[in-house]
Amino acid sequence: MPRPTGYAAPMLTRSLVLKSMLVALAASALLGLAAIFLDSALANRILQTAVLIAVASALMIPAAARDASTRIDLYQRFHLGYIIIATLLLMMVIWLSFASIQMWQGLIGTWFALGIPAYLVATPALFHRRREDRALALAESIAIWGALVVLLGTCAAFMIGSTTWNSSSDSLLIGFIALAATVAAATSAVGWRAASTSRFNATPAPSALDRRLAPIGIGCAACAGILGGIAVIITRPVANSPSQWWTATVLLGALATAIGVWNLLGLSRCASALRFLRHLASTSVLALGLILTYALWLDMPRGPLSEFMGQLVLAFAVVASTSIIGALILMRIHRGRAFDADPITSIEWKCPRCSVQSAIALGENSCAGCGLAVLIDFRDDRCPGCGYNLSGMPASSTNCAECGRARQMPS
Repeated sequence: MPRPTGYAAPMLTRSLVLKSMLVALAASALLGLAAIFLDSALANRILQTAVLIAVASALMIPAAARDASTRIDLYQRFHLGYIIIATLLLMMVIWLSFASIQMWQGLIGTWFALGIPAYLVATPALFHRRREDRALALAESIAIWGALVVLLGTCAAFMIGSTTWNSSSDSLLIGFIALAATVAAATSAVGWRAASTSRFNATPAPSALDRRLAPIGIGCAACAGILGGIAVIITRPVANSPSQWWTATVLLGALATAIGVWNLLGLSRCASALRFLRHLASTSVLALGLILTYALWLDMPRGPLSEFMGQLVLAFAVVASTSIIGALILMRIHRGRAFDADPITSIEWKCPRCSVQSAIALGENSCAGCGLAVLIDFRDDRCPGCGYNLSGMPASSTNCAECGRARQMPS
């Protein structure tokens, strides 16, 4: 049957999400009431299901957009999808028999043990995708789709190979290695960022070195993920056996991580202190990886040399972590510059006709030299206090929505 003119496919909007949550809450309330009058194992299962639905509905609230008619974005879809699948898996634990649960135990553990880190990896990219600036589109795509593919691929590999591969910890370890490679590749891809399209707080342009390092970091991250998976499979039959696969994995992973740290910290506008921390962090990560590679290659027995190498590893790990965290804090501090001269009441003006300079107030003024009339007025499209973008706010908004500071508006 043909669709009528003007037909629009239904959208997953905030209103639809909230209505679905209300239906789920009503169902959980009915189940809870039914469980009260049933004194059996069935009542316990019904009550657990009701509590699970209520908790899941509460966790879905962040997936609702502000406007009831607004279509939910990619982050909200990821958020909803993860919670819905997690809820279904937990319901299986409640309702299936113990023997059936044993078959799904590894899948459920993988979904939560690997799913939460994958969610955390994708979340910054999903939030950044809400901005108008598309300079980091490549890095965002690698982080989002890489985390999704790793999670679903690990779960699928466990389900397919559960009959022949009895170790779920191995598939989980491969998933963590692939997820770490995804993070390194995404941060390395920051060096391949495009020109910024943002009016305010534009992403700094990459240097020539950043662009050269980006493909190297992405390639090293991909190779490290592949070699790490091979190392897990090969070294599994022989426990505690040294493998050159692990040596190559750690070396390539260290190179990719160092390049990723270098390119990620290149997003800041802070000049002096961050430039030092950028060099310190990337160098410390690279040195840490080289020391671990050397230790794996030699396969040193316990002794003074191995203890010294362990101390070096801890020292570089502390330096690398603190310098990275410090650099990220500086990036946050210098994200927007604050201005104190607010409001503006006059400006120094040079007449374009007779070049007479004078201080003129807001409103209509005339040049003292030639009589050229000029109309001066100002409007804050970015908050001078916190840097919040005010350009999309209505003309009636006289205060910053972020910090509440008064917004200079045309008189």
